[in-house]
Amino acid sequence: MHGNARRPAPFLFALPVVEYYQSKTAEEDLILKWLEHLRTVQHHRFLVLRHCWRVGLYRQGLTHDLSKFSPVEFWTGARYYQGNRSPNEIERREKGYSAAWLHHKGRNRHHLEYWIDYAADGSGMCGMKMPLKYVLEMFCDRVAASKTYRGAVYRDSDPYDYYARSIDHYIIHPDTAKTLEYLLRTLRDEGEDKAFQEARRMLREEKHKR
Repeated sequence: MHGNARRPAPFLFALPVVEYYQSKTAEEDLILKWLEHLRTVQHHRFLVLRHCWRVGLYRQGLTHDLSKFSPVEFWTGARYYQGNRSPNEIERREKGYSAAWLHHKGRNRHHLEYWIDYAADGSGMCGMKMPLKYVLEMFCDRVAASKTYRGAVYRDSDPYDYYARSIDHYIIHPDTAKTLEYLLRTLRDEGEDKAFQEARRMLREEKHKR
């Protein structure tokens, strides 16, 4: 399944305002950014929910990224809203760090950064092995993020390409990386239906081991 040229609009009242209204003051511009950011967050969450439910992660689909509505994350997103990339990147360039990202990664277990800790052998910081259900949510999140920011030009290779450009600075457990890379390659090479089929199979086999 390829990109969504037409976005679902969970907050329909905001849609015509964002699309057609031209701000005249700095205050109005901030309000429009607030509405656009709200629409983007909800669009992304809707896609993740749909993807998670295809895998069988029903609760995670419903609760995904709820911390984005906290003041530190939401107001940063509205202030630095770009539309084609994460506002956290802009905050990081301006401040030297992103308070929104530091808050977000510490509260959402589907991010590999949540699982960075000191190694038990004293060798330094390393990535801990993520439980499978969070690896699968991370996969769903990456697919949804690519669709959100790429829009109508999204291709099934985009999530893998983004991962490949970033892997050199990731601190990630080898088993976690192996699972994520397998799903991203399956998506790239065999399409979305096959990738989600494999993700669902992994979760089913994990449950049968318990």
